[in-house]
Amino acid sequence: MTSTPQQPGLRSFIVYDRLPAGLAAYPVMDDRNAPHLRAGDFVIVDPTDHEPCSGELFLMDWKSSPGHYGVNETFETAGVNGWCVGPLSQPEMVKEAMANGAPVSRWCDFGYKSEALSERIMGRVVGLLEAKFSEPVRGIA
Repeated sequence: MTSTPQQPGLRSFIVYDRLPAGLAAYPVMDDRNAPHLRAGDFVIVDPTDHEPCSGELFLMDWKSSPGHYGVNETFETAGVNGWCVGPLSQPEMVKEAMANGAPVSRWCDFGYKSEALSERIMGRVVGLLEAKFSEPVRGIA
C-alpha cells in the first residue's frame, strides 16, 4: 500500500548549527522559493557541485546582471530542448492566469545546455544554517 505525501511538493533540508568545512553560506534575499526558503534564511551551498540535476536547488550567478545571485531550481520539461531554471514559487500573474483557465505553466528561463548552465551554477543548496551569533559566516567569493 502506498500513501500520498501530506504536503506534496515540499522538501526538507538538513539544518546546520555551524558552517561545515568546505561549504559556504548565502543569505536568501527574497521569498521566491517560499515556503521552502524565505528572506532572512541562510542556505548552505556546496561550491564543488556545478552539475545541473532535475529538481535540485542551486545558487546561480546571473552573468548578464553582475552581482545578481539567486537560488533557483533546475529542471527538465517535455517540449523544451535544454535545462529550465526558475524559482519554486510562481509570480502572482502566473497563478492568476492558471486560476482563469490558462494551461499549467511555470515562470522560468529555459533552453540551457548543460555546459552553459554549469558555468552559472555557484553550488548546490545542501542545507540551511541556523548559526549561533558567535559563529562567523563564510560566503562565496
